Amino acid sequence: MTSNSQKNLEIFRTKNQRVHRNAVSDWIKIVNYEFPNLITESVGSKYHTIRLRQLVDFVIRTGYRDEPDVDEDGKPLLCRTTPVHRANHRKPEIVGDLFKIYNRFDANYADEHGLTHFHVACRNGCDDVVEKFLEFGVDPNILVPRTGDSPLHLALKHEHKKVVELLLRNGASSNSANEEGLYPLHIICKKYDADELLQQFFKMNEDVQQRVQIDVVDKMGRTPLQWAVAHCKPHMVDMLLDRGANLSNFVFPTESHFDERFRHVKVWFHLKLRLASGALIIVEQLEKRGYELHRSELLLIMTLFAKYEMFKKSANGEKLWYDDEGFENKADYFKFACSMKWDKFTEEHGNACVVHLGELMSRKFFLRRALDPFMELVHYRLPILCCEMIIEQLTNQDVYHICLLVDKSLQEEQKSTDTNEKNKNEISAPTHEIKINNPRPARVTGKNHKDSKKSVKTNKIKCNDQRPESGTGENHKNSEKSVTKNEIKCNDQRPVRAKKVPKRLQDYICETL
Repeated sequence: MTSNSQKNLEIFRTKNQRVHRNAVSDWIKIVNYEFPNLITESVGSKYHTIRLRQLVDFVIRTGYRDEPDVDEDGKPLLCRTTPVHRANHRKPEIVGDLFKIYNRFDANYADEHGLTHFHVACRNGCDDVVEKFLEFGVDPNILVPRTGDSPLHLALKHEHKKVVELLLRNGASSNSANEEGLYPLHIICKKYDADELLQQFFKMNEDVQQRVQIDVVDKMGRTPLQWAVAHCKPHMVDMLLDRGANLSNFVFPTESHFDERFRHVKVWFHLKLRLASGALIIVEQLEKRGYELHRSELLLIMTLFAKYEMFKKSANGEKLWYDDEGFENKADYFKFACSMKWDKFTEEHGNACVVHLGELMSRKFFLRRALDPFMELVHYRLPILCCEMIIEQLTNQDVYHICLLVDKSLQEEQKSTDTNEKNKNEISAPTHEIKINNPRPARVTGKNHKDSKKSVKTNKIKCNDQRPESGTGENHKNSEKSVTKNEIKCNDQRPVRAKKVPKRLQDYICETL
């Protein structure tokens, strides 16, 4: 190697060392100051999830780990909004990866609303993170100030069973309510498909010997049993009844309560069959446990069939056959609706299948409830046997219309009765006592006055305005014997108005005037 080559090599090495030192310096600066801001801005923006995940993975591979700011005593400052908080609302998919960067479990950071890293971990199902926080002594019942949700509420809302188990084993309460008055049991029963979660929830509480309150009510006055019935979940209803749900104070859900779950969701044909079969099973469950459904409640079940178009119509006089030998009971329909692979059906064929099965499984339900309304409709002028024969020829939709008509008639009759009762009460109300300011006794003269002794009994009335009675002659004299003087009592002591007399006649005025 020549001397010139050696000089060039030394110059190159020197430059590379200088560049390397500058690069290391810049890298340390980026790691310490830029990474947190970069991640925060990326999470808060509309950055694509895949690219954001790549960025977070890159930061993890660099070995960067967040270190909290400390106070004068060297304790971490916990009031701080981190990318973990931001990702909880916008990019929950990367929360688990961010905990590899923000892995100080002795520092449970809280944002300006009081949401902590522990809450975020419970909400997003980060089992290992939740376990480490609990090992560092985090309170398992710490609430989110804005909503009142406990970590158990958050885990149940998103069905993270492992987190639920960790919380319960570390002292989480199953009987605490949030700001809406919802208990953990409400959270489960409001979910669409959480039968297994409810079963495990009861079992976990038994394992830790914690008693779950079954009949708790939320701020709307609804119990978990009402939510389960409104969502047509027969397995949930059965489990709640087995655990001692009280039917003596049970109120059947209203139509609006039934609609709440499916108001903003398109009810596909397979879901219709699940709702219909579930509702019929629940009716049987409640009746077996001693709950007697009112006619209006039974009509509400029929209304669900009409609302979701579960009535089959005969075309061109075609006879409808009600033969359900293929299914032993309604539970078979429900099981079929839950397990069938409905994606193989077109919407047209799926709807036809669901309507046909719905008509079959509900036939006995409609027939059993049709007799009384039909007899009321014909004013009991037909024998029961004839009514039953007529009803058997009706479709489910015909039965529904009869029940609807009779119910409407009863409501109008009740309304008319209430109106008449109200008017009757107004008429028969006690009248107020009327005071007469200046009562005067009736004037009696002549022969009739003489006979008044036998026929007339007068009241004693005292009056401050004691005017002489007008009476002349013999009749007047006799009247003193036959008629007791009336004593008139009067509150109005008004002076007698003086008569006006012309000047030219004043000299002739009698003194009595």
